[in-house]
Amino acid sequence: MTLDKSATSTKKAEAPIQATMTFATAKKSPGTRNMISFWIFGLCNNFTFSMMLSAAQDILSKQQRTSQFNHNVTDVCIPEITHRICSPTSAGVVLLCNIVPALMVKLFCPFIMHRVPYGIRHLVICTLQVTSLLLTAFSNSVPTALLGVCVASLAGGLGETTFLGLAGHYSKNTIATWSSGTGMAGLIGAFSYAGMTDARLLALSPTRAMLVMLVMPAIFAFT
Repeated sequence: MTLDKSATSTKKAEAPIQATMTFATAKKSPGTRNMISFWIFGLCNNFTFSMMLSAAQDILSKQQRTSQFNHNVTDVCIPEITHRICSPTSAGVVLLCNIVPALMVKLFCPFIMHRVPYGIRHLVICTLQVTSLLLTAFSNSVPTALLGVCVASLAGGLGETTFLGLAGHYSKNTIATWSSGTGMAGLIGAFSYAGMTDARLLALSPTRAMLVMLVMPAIFAFT
């Protein structure tokens, strides 16, 4: 009789532990929905970053294009490149503007971001992406366009710290899908901008191409 009571009490004591382990396992389970969501997060977060690198030459030529070709609205792209095109500003400036702000965000935000809810962070990231695309698209000078690149970098750095932290609450497989999405952002961002601005394909102006890219922050916001 004593042994039966002891066994019963042991089973009752193990029940909460098993329930906790079941909850933790369910929380860490690699759900398809979570993996797809983090793939989209990685894609949308790094898309603007990749697109800004692809548009570096167009960003640096804004001042030159405004001053010399203000009345030419049909020449979208040079059909044949037979000579070297030089710019007063190095393309490395665009790369610096695309990296340094994100680096600063990654250095300092982890110490204060835990005070801000994930929903508000996501809203700020999407707002920064829209602002960067609009600034770069409608700018008439190189400094304004570079400011748009800096804003896009801030959005990318903030998104990386936010969603990698959020991935800690899910299965480790979400890190792999996030990485896959960021890699795909490089391909889609570069090829989409090149295809839209190429004179033999869609032949859009850089301004219109960047306005079309606003669809990515919209997808990001509703994911």
